[in-house]
Amino acid sequence: MVRSPESSLRSVEQADLYATDLSLRESAFSQLSYGLDNPGFIAEEGSAPQTARIGTLRQTVLDEWKQLITRGWGTVQRYMNLGTYGQAEIVAFEDSIGSGGNISQQIKPFELKVLLHVRNRLPAGHPLNELQRYNFYVPNIDVKENGLEGFIPNTEEMVKQMEKHNIHVYQGLARHKGYPENLWAALLADGDSCIRLAHYFGIDGGELLATPDVDGMQCLTVRFEYKQLKDDVLKGVLEKLKERLQKNPDPTNFILEEDAITIKYLTRAWWHMDSDVDALLWGANVRGLKAKDRDGRIVEFEALPDNGVIRNGGSYLDHLSATIKDGKVWSEWKGAVHGVDFNPETPGDFESLIRKNRDTAIGFGHMAIGAPLFAYDRDPRVLAQFPDTVQCYELRETLCQTGLIAPEYGGAAMRQIVTMLHQHPFHEMAQRRLAFNKENNDFAPFAEWLESKECDFYRTILRR
Repeated sequence: MVRSPESSLRSVEQADLYATDLSLRESAFSQLSYGLDNPGFIAEEGSAPQTARIGTLRQTVLDEWKQLITRGWGTVQRYMNLGTYGQAEIVAFEDSIGSGGNISQQIKPFELKVLLHVRNRLPAGHPLNELQRYNFYVPNIDVKENGLEGFIPNTEEMVKQMEKHNIHVYQGLARHKGYPENLWAALLADGDSCIRLAHYFGIDGGELLATPDVDGMQCLTVRFEYKQLKDDVLKGVLEKLKERLQKNPDPTNFILEEDAITIKYLTRAWWHMDSDVDALLWGANVRGLKAKDRDGRIVEFEALPDNGVIRNGGSYLDHLSATIKDGKVWSEWKGAVHGVDFNPETPGDFESLIRKNRDTAIGFGHMAIGAPLFAYDRDPRVLAQFPDTVQCYELRETLCQTGLIAPEYGGAAMRQIVTMLHQHPFHEMAQRRLAFNKENNDFAPFAEWLESKECDFYRTILRR
């Protein structure tokens, strides 16, 4: 299932997760716990009614997604230049909160891809709708191309089925670990999960010049001559890249000519950590996905069958389980830094690999309360380790008084989050979401639990 420097993780049968036999369920959750603890990700294999529905929807959605891509750049651009939750994304290395890449400031591997994010469609009156004016939440757009009217509704249904599966898994996992059953399930039930549809371009029409290895990721150097490109969508993306480079040249990573562009370090997904609880990748049957364990060693994932699911732990797991161990900050469930590179079935045969497009659907499990609340009421040493997701109202004074962060550094580290909190009142919105959900959907028990005295989930995890 997964190759590790030390040992292979045991597979988790999804059927066991839903078994009536308690011993089978506890055994499955034990393996889930083991996988999340070391090295920070898990793999599931098998089938159950809940996940079979996800698999069916996933195939339908991917087929429709591919149809949208083949309609051409004009169609893709019309539906995807929407900001946060629908975009044609052109990415050099992103130095973001979730990023875990450790490279020089000079070399910036480039991801040539198009993405579309789809959330649950929120009903009228939902408090999150008020955040649209901040461009924090962009509603799903309806695709009106002939034959694709069901594309977004199918994706929204996939999100719902994914959340049901996650809620079940996290209820059982919390019970297995000795925590209150609704500890994580309540946060996921009132969450902000989404599906990411990714289209990685084959480079048909491009000339392969070199195959550099950067920080353990197999990159490519490719020259694209515009008139040789047959893929209209790829040509549109490269034209946008050309416009960017004309304004801000980057000779270290690109060579811009009148009729061509050379990308020196092309990859499919650079090293990063997802900013979520975990990410679900179904049917990972193409080589190239790899992760880093706690010690920075690279773990390559073998091809999985269509009914396989890889769960990559995200940065939320880091924050939720961070504590002091042996005098040092330590996360029980370490989020997995991971990426996707070019890894052909036949070693060295890059030509056959790079001519193929790659499409996938990834599910992201998010919590509604927002990362800035996760480090509330913690040991200052833990807060210092996680300056990106903290309770900012009290953090600056706490860290500076203890001398863990110099005042000049503390201000710089906190500025972005303070601004975010000012614009997006996470705590207030979370309370309003709970009140809304309590009256309008099936997650009322979770909302009630979150408001109960039992739900002191920080102390439950950190001071068990």
